[in-house]
Amino acid sequence: MEHTPSGRRRSGRPPKSEGRDTRARILDTALDGFAQKGYAATSIRSIAGAVGIQDSALYRHFPSKQAIFDTLMEEVGGPGPILDALADAPGPGEGPGPVLRTLVAHVLDAWDLPRARQFISIGMREGGPGVPLIAEGVSAGARRTLDELGKLFRMWQEAGSVRTDVPVDQLAWELVAPLAHIRMIHMLADSTDEARASGRRLAERHLEFFLTCVVVAATGR
Repeated sequence: MEHTPSGRRRSGRPPKSEGRDTRARILDTALDGFAQKGYAATSIRSIAGAVGIQDSALYRHFPSKQAIFDTLMEEVGGPGPILDALADAPGPGEGPGPVLRTLVAHVLDAWDLPRARQFISIGMREGGPGVPLIAEGVSAGARRTLDELGKLFRMWQEAGSVRTDVPVDQLAWELVAPLAHIRMIHMLADSTDEARASGRRLAERHLEFFLTCVVVAATGR
């Protein structure tokens, strides 16, 4: 929309910034609805109504409710925090202890954000990571995470920093699986401060145990 010389607004495509704002409001509104009422009970019409737009306007941003959910999965429910931290990870010269402590702290901070806790609550409400709604996204995210972590562990194996009698994909799994479990138990939308703090302590203890098990003693932790 733009103004004519007389001050009236002329119809047309909204400014890009307005489109981005609408998209963000659709996602936030859908996230609230999915977390509070469940995926099936949250309709396109209810999302559009809460945002203050027509159904047709919502479809300009997302072709379906599943597309909205998939976008939320990618933005707040997927492996983004781990992949971001791995992208900034130093080379094999930096020992696994400092790198993994920084990585885990970064991931826990991201998982503890309100939107991330809302999203994981959707998964638990719908029946866990194995239900059809989220299974494909969870599986794809896990593969990406394990692949990228595996590259890091391979570098450390070649540098003699971590044990070589365990495959890198197994090392990655042993690190991540307990963290994911902690997230599903302690970092939900309605988790208390005490529960979330307890989850962080468990994650830190798990990491130290993991380092004790996999780091070659001579290289230190």
